[in-house]
Amino acid sequence: MKKVVISFIIVCLLIMHIPLVKAENKVKVYMFTKSGCPACETAYEYFNGVLEKEPDLFELVTLQVWNGEDSQGNWLLASEDLLNLMRKSLEYFDEDTDKLKTPTIAVGDYLQVGAGDMEDFYDRIVELKNSDKPVDRISEIAKKEKIDIDKLKGIKEENKDEDGKYDIYVLIGIFVFLIGGFGALYLFGRKK
Repeated sequence: MKKVVISFIIVCLLIMHIPLVKAENKVKVYMFTKSGCPACETAYEYFNGVLEKEPDLFELVTLQVWNGEDSQGNWLLASEDLLNLMRKSLEYFDEDTDKLKTPTIAVGDYLQVGAGDMEDFYDRIVELKNSDKPVDRISEIAKKEKIDIDKLKGIKEENKDEDGKYDIYVLIGIFVFLIGGFGALYLFGRKK
């Protein structure tokens, strides 16, 4: 009986050291923007509408490349790394890098410049979500260019899950497993 109890305690301790992960991986939709961009607002409205209906479908990663204008009307760059990532992404998808336009939106193996025909994105997101091996080209490009996307996020996404939203469910599951295991050991021990 002691061996069973000790084994169970060791398994429980090992389970407690498993890192907590979110229940589901979301498809990442990257949107390069600039402040005051009307087409960017159209894209936000579209994505927020989809997220209201299906909040666990994807994560909108906003990368604000330009943060406003100076006194002469020139756009103020938020970060050279963001501009570089936008250019490299456009190059990868064989798009024109001379005239950078916002929004530039990417999901998986698809990139679109502008907010026209947004309905296409829903099907692409669902397809990626259901894929065995989802693709994240922007993340791959950022890694190759040694750019940390998490540090470059411009506008805080209102639709993004709070960190740790699913952690409580994982903890509850572990707690229930432990209580059930100890209960089973107790009952098993009483029968002998």
